[in-house]
Amino acid sequence: MRSVSGTYRGVQVTPNRGALSAILRVDVDRMRAHSLVLNEVSGDFFRGDDATFLFSWTGHSIEVQSLRHSVTITGDVATTVSNATVQRFEINIYSRAAARGFKAIVRFFRADNSESMYECVRTSKWFREVTLQLDVCRSVRPPRVRLPRGILPKYDTHSVSMRPAHLTQRTLTLESAFADAGVHLLLAPHTMEIDDRPAYFQSWSNAELHLTMELNSRQLRKTTGPWPRWQIWGLMAGRHDDPSNRGLMFDDSTSPDNYKRQGFAIFLDHPELRRSLVRNATDTVDPDAVRMLLRVLVHEVAHTFNLRHPNATTLSWMNSPHVFDSKNTGTSYWKQFMFSFAADELSHLRHGEFPDVAMGGSLAVPAFADSSSFQCLSETMNRPRWTIDLRSQEYFDLLEPVELEVRIKNSSKRSRVTIDALPDPDSGNLKIFIRRPDRRVVEFRPLARCFQRPARKNLLTLAPCTARNKGRDRVSCLIDLTTGTSGCRLFAVPGNYEVFAIFRSSDQLASSALHQFRIGMPLTRTADRLAQDYFNAETSLSLALNVSRANTMQASFRLLESIAAGEYSHLEIGAGVIAKIARRLAKAMARPFHQPVDRARGLKMKVAAAADAAAAMNLIETSLQCYRQIMKTRSRTQNLGFADTALTAISIARKTGDTEYVTSMTEDLVTTLRAHGVNRNVCEAIRHETIRTTLKEDGVTQRKIE
Repeated sequence: MRSVSGTYRGVQVTPNRGALSAILRVDVDRMRAHSLVLNEVSGDFFRGDDATFLFSWTGHSIEVQSLRHSVTITGDVATTVSNATVQRFEINIYSRAAARGFKAIVRFFRADNSESMYECVRTSKWFREVTLQLDVCRSVRPPRVRLPRGILPKYDTHSVSMRPAHLTQRTLTLESAFADAGVHLLLAPHTMEIDDRPAYFQSWSNAELHLTMELNSRQLRKTTGPWPRWQIWGLMAGRHDDPSNRGLMFDDSTSPDNYKRQGFAIFLDHPELRRSLVRNATDTVDPDAVRMLLRVLVHEVAHTFNLRHPNATTLSWMNSPHVFDSKNTGTSYWKQFMFSFAADELSHLRHGEFPDVAMGGSLAVPAFADSSSFQCLSETMNRPRWTIDLRSQEYFDLLEPVELEVRIKNSSKRSRVTIDALPDPDSGNLKIFIRRPDRRVVEFRPLARCFQRPARKNLLTLAPCTARNKGRDRVSCLIDLTTGTSGCRLFAVPGNYEVFAIFRSSDQLASSALHQFRIGMPLTRTADRLAQDYFNAETSLSLALNVSRANTMQASFRLLESIAAGEYSHLEIGAGVIAKIARRLAKAMARPFHQPVDRARGLKMKVAAAADAAAAMNLIETSLQCYRQIMKTRSRTQNLGFADTALTAISIARKTGDTEYVTSMTEDLVTTLRAHGVNRNVCEAIRHETIRTTLKEDGVTQRKIE
């Protein structure tokens, strides 16, 4: 009998004909040559004709009996619904010779021996079907190719010598990688080409990517109903503002459905991906780059199915080669990777609960340490030779952005310690959990997840922990917790908050102690009224995008501008509110903002808001004045914020050629930090780096500040 695996659909026959409908997924025999058989069944119940989702179920203790013209599958029913009465199931699948298909009779048995029966027919050999709209930037499109298929990688599994010895030779594509997982990935025919070649457009910011995603993915939304939509938007772009980014996935949306993880971008100007395509006559294709591009694409698309990064020892599309290699000394990811998902990931893709697998559902396959509480996670910690500490001010005004200092310190007095990157929630090496005043624990999840590989130049060596090395034995960075996928609502309620963090560097993993702070009540009636507009979805999203200047988000921009430009005094809303929002606005206004504009042959990136260095400097001066006022009473907790503001001012001044301001501000920065407890050697390093190098606009500015 041919393979019976796939998706079946049908309606209830007894006891109430047509009252319910069902989707059945059967996974008991091989559907493709390179597919893994999980020997699982699962399904979903709906009220009416797939109109209202009720719940999903999976089968356990499965037994399969195959005959010449039929297959019988029996087992126990498991579901997350507490009041579900169904306990056992029996599936009889028959061959429909005339229709060249299969019919399934499904019976569910309750504890009282009553039963319900469904008649289903196989509608697909796939377990899931999803549409991918892949848009392409003109700067990376190869000549004379047909979009979108012509831009996607085709990888010969034997084209690179570093591979498993028993790997079968074949041509692997994005579509075939998901087909092996039982997912039918369908490319949407209406690919949009975006002209990003003008000289004034150098790289993509998160705000520009998010706006482009919102505008272009609406083409898919016009053709379908409400969530869940089995649809993904992707962009093959050139370069991100952070050149280390290979890929990026958005975890939020301003659309009415407000569902997440529906869009991603791949940056083909990354050094590891640049030679994956032939863009001109002098280019040659590098199979290593083709392999990496395929891996990045599969990785980002899989994230939209709500898969997370697995354990470092897992061989999967979802793991990173450098993470696997660092954990498994003497082995190689590429020498063992069979170009497939792990078994638990396949189980999620094929048999996970309907709302958890659909784009924007619940995250599955926990990362290295997720927890719903602050219980001790010592079993997941391998006690490295460094420690992680959290610091912040003890009290935040209600509207004040919440910033947390994360410090990694060498705990060894004899040897140096190397960490592969600064703690950063965006890259996934830092997990932060927050206990709110209602005692509920939530994980802070940033708006955009970046797919990066730590570069050798980003490796940080910490000196031994001795009095002589004080300052060189640690590294600190400032993490903005104000807005993630939950936006400002994370800290919209006054009260006491507790924060717990876990940091991973290569194969080393450690957790922090609990850190506490308080969010205060509104200072005045003005602050109370302002909170109504401040704690909304648009303003939260704008802050998460480092202040978006998009036309669609002008209301939030004007609100933030009114806060930073002096419409409210620090006595009304707090000096910290003005200082931190003014700094964010200054960074946004120092850079031009681009958005796509319709043209006859597609879209073109045009300047929607020009850079305004003068306005940015005015905002920076406002921020610096507020910080100086705050530091009179809360000195050490403001060092990183003040330094970030001062270095932003220096960066803007460098671009305008004001070297005199650069010199004076550098001395002011060093003098202020020294007066507030920063070690002398750290201050001298800041002076040396600032004077001799051109700072990046939004680069790492808090690397060694104490």
